[in-house]
Amino acid sequence: MKPINESEISLFGNSNIEIRKLKQKAANSCEICKIIQLFTVLFILYEINQFLRYLKDFDIKYANLTETLYRFDIFVENLRNLQDRQKSDENVLYEINQFSAMTDSELKERLIPYQDFVEDVKLAIKTSSSADSSSSSNDDDSSSNENGIIFDKQSISSSKKSKAWKGRPAFVDWRTKGKVTRVKDQGQCGSCWAFSVTAAVESQIAIKRNELIELSEQQLIDCDSDNRGCSGGYRPWAFKYIESKGQTIEQLYYYTGRKGECRNITANLRKIDNHKYLGNDEDKIADWVAEHGPVSFGLSFFS
Repeated sequence: MKPINESEISLFGNSNIEIRKLKQKAANSCEICKIIQLFTVLFILYEINQFLRYLKDFDIKYANLTETLYRFDIFVENLRNLQDRQKSDENVLYEINQFSAMTDSELKERLIPYQDFVEDVKLAIKTSSSADSSSSSNDDDSSSNENGIIFDKQSISSSKKSKAWKGRPAFVDWRTKGKVTRVKDQGQCGSCWAFSVTAAVESQIAIKRNELIELSEQQLIDCDSDNRGCSGGYRPWAFKYIESKGQTIEQLYYYTGRKGECRNITANLRKIDNHKYLGNDEDKIADWVAEHGPVSFGLSFFS
């Protein structure tokens, strides 16, 4: 049999030209593969670097290599989701935080209240809303007592204000007035309720008494038996606790990020006379903020 010669093979007419083209394509494909491999390695190195930076920035240490690798996989998935979200919405800034190596289920377990507590809160909301609507017309302005500060009882929902208060300024920033304390971090404790209530009380003290002090969220977590510490809380119950027991300063009852034994500190207590539910009308809330100061605000995750 006569051996096959490349020059005699006809693929598309001119065999030599076509064979050279195929060889060139193969060579180019290999170059592309190398480039892809290089970018893959660089991207993996970038993700490793981001993970190491995450561990350093938030002072996170895992028990062993297995746990570290497990958390790295979760971190990478969350990082890629974050980058995708950033590309689709340039008006929002997405960044790595202390929760970036946690799964959604872990976040829900740590930061969202237990279902039985949620049901208690739902009932309390329904009850307080009914009572509030029936009594709002009888509310009078409050005054401060010897130990307390004022949370005005007068509701914006009364007829004294229209739906959009004409005297309301277009922009109010109580931070620039020196009436808001620093931004705080609740960590991995489901204590947002305590931080929200405390911030509102701190601002009222600053507005009413020109005294910008930081109060103890940890006291509410440890001592407010109506709420669940790091497992969630209902803000009106926290306000009632401060009305009854008072709240000490941060320096005497510092934040630990976990529920502990109540220390029953009685020094440097600040009390409030009352609190008011404003409803969910944004115009009324804006009126209140403009006239009286920052409010405690909650977002519902009830399904």
